[in-house]
Amino acid sequence: YLNCLVLAQPVFEPHGVGVMFCLPNRTWLRSMINVSGTTSLDWCIDQLFAEEKNNARSTGELFAHLEALAQQSRLGARGVLYLPYLSAQGITAPLHEPAARAEFSGLTLEHTRSDLLRAVYEGLALSIRDGYACIPAQIDDIWLTGGTSRSAFFCQMVADCTGKQVVLPAGSEFGAKGAALLASVGSGWHASLEEACAAVTTIAHTYDPDPVLRPAYDALFADYTALREALVPVWRARQRTE
Repeated sequence: YLNCLVLAQPVFEPHGVGVMFCLPNRTWLRSMINVSGTTSLDWCIDQLFAEEKNNARSTGELFAHLEALAQQSRLGARGVLYLPYLSAQGITAPLHEPAARAEFSGLTLEHTRSDLLRAVYEGLALSIRDGYACIPAQIDDIWLTGGTSRSAFFCQMVADCTGKQVVLPAGSEFGAKGAALLASVGSGWHASLEEACAAVTTIAHTYDPDPVLRPAYDALFADYTALREALVPVWRARQRTE
């Protein structure tokens, strides 16, 4: 995941974390990077739902089935919390910690695959909130692109978790589209980036947060950040076993 903010003025906090780019229209792009992101979901599917993956006739059919299973659990995954730090590089935002590792916390004999799957989805949504929460800037809405943006279940979860409206722009391959827009301005086809963006940007869908769920997600986010902070010394100590 790339958690990005477009800013009128540079914001360097938190120091030493994430990256900053100067944009052509005199704005700034502040980015927080989750080096694992949706690979957590890929890993979960490969390890726990391999049969469903092999039997699915399409990717859409597979994810529709998995989302139905995740909804058999409930908000908070019946007490299971997931930290999505699967990369051997650790994490680079909202803090730089090479020793960080993924965790399931709260497992009992009563939990099912549905609970673990729900926990992974929630861990990804919480990591998005975490990436934005550390930047001292106002966020009005969140625009989602990429594979997970095709999931209405996940988009609504991100909206509920962050308390922000989630916006889905129409189209795909937005990195390539951005390069094309820069070329169109550079060649004179469009007079400015604002004009170029207005010409090609349409909104496919929006997801509004459910205020009723906000207290539960606030409590879950507090548990998520507390677990991460508590595990830092454990991760560092366990590096010697790797």
